[in-house]
Amino acid sequence: MKSIFGKAEPRRTPLERQLFALAYRQVAYEYDHLIVKGPDKARWESIRNELKKFDAIKPKLPATVMAATDVGPIAPPTLIPGDRTQESIAPGILSVLDPHPLPIEKSSAAPNSTGRRLALARWLGRPDNPLTTRVIVNRVWQYHFGRGIVPTSSDFGRLGEAATHPQLLDHLASEFVKGGWSIKALHRAILTSSAYRQSALPASSASTELDPANHWLSHFPSRRLDAEEIRDSVLAVSGELEQVLGGPSLDSTKPRRSLETKVIRNSPEPLLSAFDAPDGAVPASLRITTTTPTQALMLLNGPWSLARSHDLASRLERTEPNPENRSGRIALAYRVVLGREPEPDEVHAAREFLEQQQKLVGEPSAKSVHAALADFCHVLLNSNEFLFVD
Repeated sequence: MKSIFGKAEPRRTPLERQLFALAYRQVAYEYDHLIVKGPDKARWESIRNELKKFDAIKPKLPATVMAATDVGPIAPPTLIPGDRTQESIAPGILSVLDPHPLPIEKSSAAPNSTGRRLALARWLGRPDNPLTTRVIVNRVWQYHFGRGIVPTSSDFGRLGEAATHPQLLDHLASEFVKGGWSIKALHRAILTSSAYRQSALPASSASTELDPANHWLSHFPSRRLDAEEIRDSVLAVSGELEQVLGGPSLDSTKPRRSLETKVIRNSPEPLLSAFDAPDGAVPASLRITTTTPTQALMLLNGPWSLARSHDLASRLERTEPNPENRSGRIALAYRVVLGREPEPDEVHAAREFLEQQQKLVGEPSAKSVHAALADFCHVLLNSNEFLFVD
């Protein structure tokens, strides 16, 4: 490694450039955490403190973008460990799919690239490639229905399960290509389909007997929201979710969407862990949905859930400040949380609940009214209608 560091950049081979880049990351890391001891420590700290005076005028670093790059136009040799011939393996697609070598054409827009990643991307995106588009379409279908047209979404081979509706998969894949690979158009096609818009209740007892697992989609497969969807939905209805898309946050005190939050594997968020969120260590093609007492206890008695109920109650009070208009607040709560108007019997039951809870808190006051409304909001946030897609 010392000999590689001692070489000038043009003299390094492609493999040596890769090794140098990997090793230099550690050098840069150690430099940022450098600690000087002995007689030079005081002078070192004095210099660092002097440099800190210029932090205010120091230009900000550009945004970091994760990307794969080549070390040069010549690729390092690919060798099979233990092969005595030391013959370099040419790039290509799996021979079971295409036995011919993959043609490598360099792009004038990237003269420092080997052209290999571009060749792979072009092969994956070919309109006549039957694999890529079917995998994408199947994953999107799985997100909406909880189960893919091919149930084993990471295995379309012989060891995986067969597609329940192969013609539908082919149709969606072909339309996906015709639509310019538009994920948005694919979502729209699925969400406006009769299969997605049908009721979650079985059409008849005969359909349940013939297809107990609902593989043929005689009715919509009801599913619970994923962990991130539960968190974001609760924060959204309580008015706390920061939904700035792009650019800096307008309000740094508000929580961001789960998609935009940092995942720390050693310290996961309790709510997400309880509701089966992957830990981020390995890819998860399909989430295993469990039902455990921890989930119910966290939503019923957890401090996070109780705090969101109070925040939602405060939102309702700001929108409808008249505490005597209980029916108005009840209707508003149903619209915000469940997206519909309450039925007359639901309004009657909610009014009785609010009166009962207010009496339990104590004498009529703004505090008791808010506490009773927060308890009512807590009930709605724990309802199956809010937590399930049906």
